[in-house]
Amino acid sequence: MNKKIIIIGAGPGGLTSGMLLAHRGYDVTIVEKAAVAGGRNAPIQVGPYTFDTGPTFLHQKFTLDEVFAETGRKSEDYMEFVKLDPMTTLTWADVSMETSFNAETMINNIEKAFPGESANYKRFMSDHAKKLKTIFPCLLNPYHKISSYFKSHMIKALPYVATNKSVMDVLSEYFDDERLKLAFTFQAKYLGMSPWNCPALFSILSYIEYAHGIYHVQGGLSNISMGMAKVFDANSKF
Repeated sequence: MNKKIIIIGAGPGGLTSGMLLAHRGYDVTIVEKAAVAGGRNAPIQVGPYTFDTGPTFLHQKFTLDEVFAETGRKSEDYMEFVKLDPMTTLTWADVSMETSFNAETMINNIEKAFPGESANYKRFMSDHAKKLKTIFPCLLNPYHKISSYFKSHMIKALPYVATNKSVMDVLSEYFDDERLKLAFTFQAKYLGMSPWNCPALFSILSYIEYAHGIYHVQGGLSNISMGMAKVFDANSKF
């Protein structure tokens, strides 16, 4: 294959595209104006100290793992991950609760802080496991043809998409205590949106966090970009 591709920007998107395309045999060059790769996830170096300019923890690690696996590699060979447990400590006046990806721990913590709500948590997680299973195939297909929007997986996902409900509306169908609802809303802020305005589809973000956990990358999350750059550099060029 002799097709040449130029990618503008060595941010996470550019690096991911470069990794995958180079592995598939394309002649890929990434052009980056900065002195270091990473884009919005690039590090700032001040003397011996490194500071992240992007996110502070990794959500949905399984997607990163899939990108590396696509190139025949393992993300763990390029960076060190620490799965956080507890993930957060949430406090409302006189009530505090630690959050966890461990279902049993989370059930116990919810019941201790908000008696009677643990059953609602189990219902939320069960329903959203089905929701993710329905929605996920829609994320794996291209949409360059009109016919793509009429495939069976799109039709199945329609009830989750064609709704005027917000994330907060969805949470109100599960939890009674307003404070506990807030424990499932701040994930909408990853999109820069208020949970009162964020489309109901994105209640899936809190499910993913509580089901799969979040990770710290030793040395900073900018090491994700550095690892991706190494994989790309081994197959192509900046």
